[in-house]
Amino acid sequence: MLLALLVMTWGEAAAEQYGDSARVFASRHLNVTLRAGYAVGGTIPIDFPPEMRGLNSYSPKFNYVFSVNVSTPLLADWGVETALRFERRGFQSDVTMRHYQITLEQGGEKISGPFSGNVVINAVQAAITLPLYAVWHVSDKVALKAGPYVSYVTDRTFHGYAYGEKVYDADGTWSGHFDAYIRRDEVRGEKVEIGNVYTDSNGNIVDKRGTFSGEEFNDYMRRFQYGVAMGCDMMLSRKWGAFAELSYGFNSAFTDDPGNPVTMPLHPVYLTLGVIYRLK
Repeated sequence: MLLALLVMTWGEAAAEQYGDSARVFASRHLNVTLRAGYAVGGTIPIDFPPEMRGLNSYSPKFNYVFSVNVSTPLLADWGVETALRFERRGFQSDVTMRHYQITLEQGGEKISGPFSGNVVINAVQAAITLPLYAVWHVSDKVALKAGPYVSYVTDRTFHGYAYGEKVYDADGTWSGHFDAYIRRDEVRGEKVEIGNVYTDSNGNIVDKRGTFSGEEFNDYMRRFQYGVAMGCDMMLSRKWGAFAELSYGFNSAFTDDPGNPVTMPLHPVYLTLGVIYRLK
């Protein structure tokens, strides 16, 4: 692993510059650890766009993290660390939108235009991440770290649907209509009602939602992402320990290309908790 070799070379260079005490750190205290954790958080908007009128629900998927970390001290209590990390980032959100530009499929027909109603988004990304940390060894058992990272998304899935709530008459009976709609092409275009799943008077299940899915939408998820992470390691024994790490993505997980159904910037923000096993 190229970054690991750079870390080791950096440590040896420090040893030559700062004498025997630094050489002891560089040659005898190179640490290699395996890590496994679970990430809580999600890919969230930092600035809410005017089209977004409310967040109804938000929940993360099963977001795992596995990594091999290599670290070496450089000077006294300071060192550097890098890693090869495999992780999964996923979320589901339900938001209320107003005049939100989108392309929906209903009854085999694709309709593009401004939509008003609720949108449910499901997105999952699997990524390989390379971080580079500056490490402060608070004690023999505790270390604090922070630094940048870059991720390459190896797998991505994106799908969802738009729906409306039932509209009731004054006597409390359902009018047969829904409160969501999309305008063909522009705000003055033909109004097409977007509904939900319901059972009609004949007992048939009817789906009036508008869906979006497919490879063309997956392509709007960025392959390369970058950000910053900070965390804490605590060794509980010679071999076993625990860690916590908070990461924040600087660039949006989705592009701003025309046609993207997610027009708001969404930044990956995750807190990972996990265990450490020291190999060396």
